[in-house]
Amino acid sequence: MLITASNFSTMSPDLLWTKVLSHLETEISPTFYKAFLAKTKAVGRNQNVLEIECQSLSAKEQLENKYQSLVKDALQKVSVETITLKLVIGESHHKGTKPAPLLVEIERAKTKSEATFSSNLSPGYTFDSFVIGPNNRLAVAVARAITENPGTAYNPFFLYSGVGLGKTHLIQAIGNEIIKNNQNAKVVYLTGESFTNELVEAIQNSKKQYNAVARFREKYRHVDALIIDDVQFIAGRETTQEEFFHTFNALYLNRKQVIVSSDRPPKDIARLEERLSSRFLSGMTADMQAPDLDMRVAIVRQKRDLLKLPLSNEVVDFVAERVVSNVRELEGTLLQVAARAKALNNPALTINEIANFLGQTALEKTKHYATSDIIRAVATYYSVKTTDLKGPRRLKEVVWPRQIAMYLLRTMTGTPLITVGQMFGGRDHSTVLHSTDKIEEEIKTNSKLNQDIVNIKQTLS
Repeated sequence: MLITASNFSTMSPDLLWTKVLSHLETEISPTFYKAFLAKTKAVGRNQNVLEIECQSLSAKEQLENKYQSLVKDALQKVSVETITLKLVIGESHHKGTKPAPLLVEIERAKTKSEATFSSNLSPGYTFDSFVIGPNNRLAVAVARAITENPGTAYNPFFLYSGVGLGKTHLIQAIGNEIIKNNQNAKVVYLTGESFTNELVEAIQNSKKQYNAVARFREKYRHVDALIIDDVQFIAGRETTQEEFFHTFNALYLNRKQVIVSSDRPPKDIARLEERLSSRFLSGMTADMQAPDLDMRVAIVRQKRDLLKLPLSNEVVDFVAERVVSNVRELEGTLLQVAARAKALNNPALTINEIANFLGQTALEKTKHYATSDIIRAVATYYSVKTTDLKGPRRLKEVVWPRQIAMYLLRTMTGTPLITVGQMFGGRDHSTVLHSTDKIEEEIKTNSKLNQDIVNIKQTLS
C-alpha cells in the first residue's frame, strides 16, 4: 500500500500512527473504529516502510480494502514523503483462537449500540393529549405536517413561547408520532443544557477515552430527528455553539429533521451566534401565546378527565378563570385542589372552600386584571399621564414606568408580547421582551423597585 506521508524520517512510528488514528477517529463510526482500528499499533519501520500490527485478519482486510483511501488522506495531512504501509497480524492472534468473523464483530457492536440508545421522550406527550386552540393552532399544524414527512416539511422547525405554555409537550409529541409511524426511526430529545453538559463531559473524558468526542458526534449526527428544548441555554457558549452548528449542518444536509424550542425568537436570543440564528430562521418559525379563558377551561377539564379527578365543572372552571399565567401553573393548581378534596374526602368542594384553600395571596396572583387598570395604576403611581405611558416619548421619567407596566401586563395577565406592544404605540414584541426581562432582573437586586411593584399590585386589589 503506497501512501504519501510527512516528516517520516524524523517522526517516530508511534507518533505518526497516533496522528493518523486521530484523523480516522473523526471520519468513521465509533463501531468500526473500535472493532478494527483502535487496537492497531506501529511496531517498527525500515527506511520508508511503516509496519502496522493489526489484532485480527478482519482488521487487516478492512484497512487494506475499506479504509485505504482514508488512511492515505490521513497520512497526507501529517507527511510529505512517499512510504509503504505494511500491515501484519499480531503473533498472539496467529497462535491463538481464530478471530471472530467480520459480520460477528459488527453485529456485536451494533447490538450494544442500539441497546444503549434512548430517545428520552416522555410517552405521555402526544397530540391526543394536547389541547388545540387559537393560541397554538399554527404550531400544531406545522408539528403534524412534520410527522408526515420528517426532514422535508418545515425543516428546521423553531418553536418559541413563554414558560409553561406547552412547548415541551408539542415538540415531544412530534418525536413520539415519528416513532409511531416508523418504529425504526431514531429520534432523540434533550435540552440545550444536557447537550452542553454531554459535550463538556466528552471533552473532559477525551484523555481517558480516545474517541469520547467522536462518540458524542456519532450519537447526535446520525439520527432521523434531533429535538433540542430550551436552545437558548447554549447562547454565549462558544464551543457548544460550534459543535451544535456542525451537528445541525450534518443533519440538515442529510435531510434529517431538526426541531428546537426557546422562550423567545432566534433574533432575540442574546449572544446566539448569527450563523445559528440564520439557520433557525431558514426553516419554519412559530410561537404559542397564553391561552384565553375558553382554552384554559378545555385544558383543565381534559386534565381532570385524564386523571379521573372527582371535581365538578364548576370547580375546574373556577380554577381556569383564576389562573391565567401559564398552563403549567394551571394544571398545578388543579392538582392542589384535587389533593385538597381527597384529603377532606369531599369531592363536592364549593367555590368558597377552594378560594379559602388557595388563599388570598394566590387569588391575587392569578386574578384576571383588566389591562387598562394595570396601565392606569402604574401611571398614577409614578405621576405620569397614561397617554405619555402609551405614547412615543422616551423621557426617562416615562420609559421606566412604561417598562414596569409591560412587565406587569405580561406577568399578571399573560397578555401576548405582540398585543402588549400594540398597547404601547405599536412597539415591536422584542422591545416588550427586553423591557420585561430588564425589570425581572432588576427586581432581584433593587429593593425599592420590588416594593413599588408590591404597592402597585395592592392598589389594584
